[in-house]
Amino acid sequence: MATFVLRHKVLVVFAWVCVSIIGFLTLGMLSPRLDYGYATPGQAGYESDLRITGRFGIDPAFESEMPVLRLPAGVSMASTAGQALALRTFEAARHAGPVTIQDYATTHDPKFILDGGRATWALVSIPNPDYGPGAGIEDRLPRVLAAAAAPGAELTLTGYAQMLSNQGPNAAN
Repeated sequence: MATFVLRHKVLVVFAWVCVSIIGFLTLGMLSPRLDYGYATPGQAGYESDLRITGRFGIDPAFESEMPVLRLPAGVSMASTAGQALALRTFEAARHAGPVTIQDYATTHDPKFILDGGRATWALVSIPNPDYGPGAGIEDRLPRVLAAAAAPGAELTLTGYAQMLSNQGPNAAN
């Protein structure tokens, strides 16, 4: 094959140029077909995702956002006041669009409490941000969470998308 390529350099270059042009011209047909899914119809995970999407309107295949709330000085998750502040802050995520929220208030799981009760976090699942009801949620979420956070609280939004962006967590206030 090496001998053929070396003897027919012009033909080989011409063939690669033709393939490149065809690829460039058909690129527009491919882009709309790209999405975040790794769907395999008939598999248990795929069927479960369809049921979740149908029941809640949420695409569970997209990465979740994780807001982390450091409570104001003197307030702890051990207190009713701290739990109420966290609940109010994380529930505000619903103002960004249709989301599901898992946090201490919804699960009472102590894994959602950090730093000896001084901080807490939530798992906010959002629909696909490229189209439909999920469009724009990623942009709105930091603002609505920051607006709901109590004075003196520190809110940071992190997640898979923030880690991929190489910019680190987004400080919301």
